[in-house]
Amino acid sequence: MESRKEELSSDKEMTFLQHLEELRSRLIHIIIYLILGFIGSYAFSKSLFKAVIRPLSSVLSPEQKLVFTSPAQPFIVYIKISAIMGAFFAFPLIFYEIWKFVAPGLYRKEKIYGIVFFVSSCIFFIGGASFAYFLLLPYCFKFLLSYGGDFLPMLTIKEALSTVAMLLFAFGLAFELPVFVFIIAKIGLISIETLKKGRPYVILILFAASAIITPPDVVSQIALAIPMYILYEFSILLVRLLVKKND
Repeated sequence: MESRKEELSSDKEMTFLQHLEELRSRLIHIIIYLILGFIGSYAFSKSLFKAVIRPLSSVLSPEQKLVFTSPAQPFIVYIKISAIMGAFFAFPLIFYEIWKFVAPGLYRKEKIYGIVFFVSSCIFFIGGASFAYFLLLPYCFKFLLSYGGDFLPMLTIKEALSTVAMLLFAFGLAFELPVFVFIIAKIGLISIETLKKGRPYVILILFAASAIITPPDVVSQIALAIPMYILYEFSILLVRLLVKKND
């Protein structure tokens, strides 16, 4: 208890208005980071757009090009990609500002858990997005476009960006499953026995979630649901190895 008081002594000395001022300062910094990230990304918006949609554009034939349906659409698309990538590049600095505001009120052990959670979440998210970007999406798009052999594809730049960005985010978020399961198991909200017994329900939930997150085609749904179930099994293994040992 004494150590807790010592850790928070400086925090307790701050008044409510000082906390508000600190929060205001952190929010201003975050907004500045987002603006700088946007400006920096906009300078390379064309290259970033091409890089993001490569899983789709790589399966198009040389004579096939993405189209736009309104004069303002290219500008809007470049603004959108700049905002997305600007936030992505600024995220470490944003997390730093949030951490500096929250950390004084945490135990030392809680600080360690917070850092581990952040690092593991980033690794799993980037791993999921990379898995989709490099392995699954090119094959999925190639398979889907093969059914339009008798037709001329007229894919807009807006649809291309929205589809690829949504799928990358969905796969990145899906790969956070082990982190989520480990946390709820660590705090005692669920046991390893419940995780094992819940497999049939989890399979149903995963396929339902995949149907909601992905475009309305079976290939994308299966491509997301199967890795998520593998990650669920990995989560059970993680809980068995770590939670039981520490508890």
